Formats: sequence, C-alpha cells, structure tokens
Amino acid sequence: MKKFISKLVAGAAALCFALSAAACNTSANGANSGGNGGGNSSTGYAYVAIDINPSIELVVKDGVVTGVKACNEDASVLLNGETVVGLTVEAASNLIVALAEELGYLTDANNDVKITVVSDDTALAETVEKKAQDGAKKGSLKAAINHNPRAEDERKVKELQEENPELYKDLTPQKLRMIEAIMVYDTTMTYEKGAAMKVSELADLLDDLFDDFKDVVGDELEGRFEDRMKELRAEADRKLAELYGEDYLAKWEKYNALLASYRAIEFTAETVAISEEDVASILTLLGMGDASQFIADGKITVEEIENYIDRKFDKDRFDKFFNGELFDELEEAIEMILDKYDEENYVLTTEDLAALSAAYGETLSFADLEEVEEFLETLEEELEELKKSITLTEEQKAELKKYADELSGMAHKVHDEMKNELEKARDEFRQIKENRRK
Repeated sequence: MKKFISKLVAGAAALCFALSAAACNTSANGANSGGNGGGNSSTGYAYVAIDINPSIELVVKDGVVTGVKACNEDASVLLNGETVVGLTVEAASNLIVALAEELGYLTDANNDVKITVVSDDTALAETVEKKAQDGAKKGSLKAAINHNPRAEDERKVKELQEENPELYKDLTPQKLRMIEAIMVYDTTMTYEKGAAMKVSELADLLDDLFDDFKDVVGDELEGRFEDRMKELRAEADRKLAELYGEDYLAKWEKYNALLASYRAIEFTAETVAISEEDVASILTLLGMGDASQFIADGKITVEEIENYIDRKFDKDRFDKFFNGELFDELEEAIEMILDKYDEENYVLTTEDLAALSAAYGETLSFADLEEVEEFLETLEEELEELKKSITLTEEQKAELKKYADELSGMAHKVHDEMKNELEKARDEFRQIKENRRK
C-alpha cells in the first residue's frame, strides 16, 4: 500500500506556483536553482552510503567528499571531531572503516561493510564504488565488503513501484535513500518529486542540506528535530486554512483529523507482530534457535527480521560457501512468510472503524485501508475545489506569501532553536568516543 501524503497544503510547491516561485524554489528545488550553482554544476556528483552500523552517507563531487551525514548515533560518535569533507572518496572510506574497527563497531563477528553508490553516470558510479571499496579494504583487513542495498530500502522501492509502476520504474534503493535523507530537512520533498529528479539534482540539494544542518546528530535529537518541524508545519498549515474562511477550515479540520487517525492505523498495520509459528519457521530456515535478536519494543516485526538478515547475511559472502541458487531459495522462502504481514493484508478492526468515525465526526465504514485512502483523496479533491472557488483579498494573498516564507525558513529556525542541545550532544558523543578508545 502506498504511503498517503496529503497534497492539499504541500505548501511550497503549490504556493510557489500560485504566488512566489523565487521564494520557494530555493527550498523545494535547490538542486535546480541554487546551491552549488544549478544543474550544470552537478556534473560529477555521486552518492555513497557506507553501512556497518554505524551508517554514513556521503555526497561526492569529482571524487572528493563535499557533504557527510551521520545516519545514527553510532555514526555521530564515530565522526565526532573528524574531518571528512575535502577528502577523496577513497580516503574517506579508509578513515570511516579504520575508525569503525578502532572504536569496536567493526569486529570479527560484525564485519559486514555495505558500500552502495549511485550516480547519473554509470561509469562514474563504478569508479567511485571501486575507490570506496579500495579505501575500506585498506581501512581494515576485517572488512567483508559488498554492495547489496538494505532490505528495508528494497522493500520500500517495491512498494512504490507496485503503487505506480510508471512513475517509479527507475527508482533504486540507493536513490530512495537520497530522497529520504532530504525529507528529514525539507518538508516539501516527496517520493514522487524525488523520483522525477536526477541523482545529480538530489545530490546537489543534499550537499546544501548536509552543510546547513551538519550539527543535527543522533537518533533522538534528529527525531526531536523532525517533531518540531512537523509542529511548525501544522501551525503554518492551519494559518493557511483559516485564510479561506470558516466553512473551509471546518472541512479541513475534519479531513486532517481523519488523516491522522488513518496514519496511526497504517503504522499499526506496518508493525504487526509475527506469529510464533512463523517466527519458528524463519528460525529453522536461518538455522537459528533464538529469536531474541529479532525483538524490538516487545515484539517481532517484519522490519526487525529483515534488518537482521541485512546485517548478518549477504549474497556475495554466502556464495563463497554455497550455491547462489540456495541463497535465492532461502530468501524467497523467508519472503513468502513475511509477505503475509504486508499492510495490504491488514484487516480493519471494530476499534479501527470506531477511531476513524470519531475522528471524522460521522459514522464511517470501510473494508480496508485502501478504501480509507480513496475516501481521503476524495475529500482532498473537494477541498481543492472549494479553495479554488474562494476569492482572496490582497491582504490574504500577502498572508499566503508569508506562509511560503515561513515554510522555506522552517528548518533553519528549528536548527537555531536547538543550538544548545546540539552542543551538548557533541560533548556527549566526544566523551563516548574517548571511552570506546580506552
């Protein structure tokens, strides 16, 4: 099932079209209008992801790292106090892997190093990948290097391609990661918009974002950053709805209440606990007797199993000992079990329908989440038509322009609000790094 993303007040894109394209393009389309000088300057761009746990993302231009992002707290600890920007991709990969071994992240038992590269230029991608792999090999003799994408990224690409085969036909797991990295800081980015952009355009935009927000580190802090962004966005969206009058605002509030309820149920559908019987079957296939490594928040979910397999198994290493077809058969057998827990197979409960009805203020009845999604899309279209029928005053149009400006500067505002917390986080990561070296 596709992720339902409201287009009603997608903010910058719609407002740019109606009002002030110049004010919004910097935020929504930085790759095309600014940053490092526009489309022509994007030649030579590549995106590199190095996953060990820590996980680190690099933007590379002409063989040199121009942007870096720590994707989790371990990566923030590893990178704390290190200079990666300005290094060649080989030197950067060498440094990251060497530090991972020094700090105890890369061990004999946890030696899988995934290096994935994407670029508009296939030859460039191959060159950058080879240099990154060469650097990793020099960084540690323990490193077992492969270029397989993460299972979670493959799963998301498959989901999007099933939703819209034509739109997402060229989307890869690597490009998906770039889009999602941008989504953290740019509220106007969507899968649809990102899929239509070139890798070089995404890399150009990421380069600017990584530079602007390089101090946002750690899972918890980044989560709070995202929460604050959502809070400010909700405030701005409400201001926009109020401009169109009481009737519009009332319909908008009903729509958003139902959307929030839908998203909560969708999250439940995506994190359904796997049955004991199916867990036992998966353990047998993997030759394991203990499921403790699959448990997160008190239950075993599809995501945790796929993440475990991603960390512990990869086809390149498996092929050293087994026939490749056996690996494919194992993967297919596990996938057949996990497919039963796809959110498309989720059945709405009585409690779900009650929650949806309470949120909307009317009794609703749906067979599945797909019907809820279709109903929401209908409501969204009705709101768009209502909006078009309303004539705004010059004063109201000025308020719309103000909304667009608030949206484009939102991430910077949150970053400034969190300066003290960022400094505290850097100190904590520095201490953790020192302790790991002892």
